[in-house]
Amino acid sequence: MEEEFSLYLIEPSSRPPFPAVARYLWGKEDFDSDGNSRHPNDDQWTELTIICRSTNSERLDIDPVSENPLVLKISSTSSSLVQKIAQFLVANSGGTICTEWPNT
Repeated sequence: MEEEFSLYLIEPSSRPPFPAVARYLWGKEDFDSDGNSRHPNDDQWTELTIICRSTNSERLDIDPVSENPLVLKISSTSSSLVQKIAQFLVANSGGTICTEWPNT
């Protein structure tokens, strides 16, 4: 089993629509996604799984680990994907990044 890398995004505000997350990672590559976005432009999602279809090996998961305060766990077997999206989300949503969250 591959090692999983994780970071925690603490108290972000509105998030970029989920297609923007995939475009930031893979450009115009086709991707598969699952999550709790109500529509493609929803900025209140808290769960997202995206997979690059051309490789089927690049996968990123974002899951809530706390609702109050909102804390999102960003995880993947690729530490570079985790770092890249953590920085993207902080730049677009605010919040702070931590390497641990005590309640998980």
